[in-house]
Amino acid sequence: MKASELRIGNLVQDYGLISTITGQDIYDLSQGMDSEIIQPIPLTEDLLLKFGFYKNVDTLFFEKGGYQLDLNSNNVEFYIPNYGDYYKEIEYVHQLQNLYFALTGEELSYNELIK
Repeated sequence: MKASELRIGNLVQDYGLISTITGQDIYDLSQGMDSEIIQPIPLTEDLLLKFGFYKNVDTLFFEKGGYQLDLNSNNVEFYIPNYGDYYKEIEYVHQLQNLYFALTGEELSYNELIK
C-alpha cells in the first residue's frame, strides 16, 4: 500500500489482522517499510452493515446518511445523490472511510473489527 492512500485511523490488514493505521505506520510506508505487510481490506456486504449502512430493498443499494453504495457491479460504486449523478468506484474499506470523511466530516469506523 502507499502512504498517500491512507489517513490515521483507516482500517487495514496488518499481518492478516484488522488494525488501525497510525502516524508511525504512514511514516514507515512512506519510507518503503511494511508495504507488503499492510494490505487493504476488500469491502463486503457484512462490513457495510457493520459500518451502519442498511440495504434498501427497493433499490438494492446500501445507504447511510443519504449516500448509496452499489455492490452489484464489478467494483463498488459510491453514489452521491443531488451531485449530478456522481459515481466513484471504490474497492477497499480505507477508500470508503476516506470518501465518507471527505463528504461528511465524520469518521466511518467500527471498533469491533479491530483485533
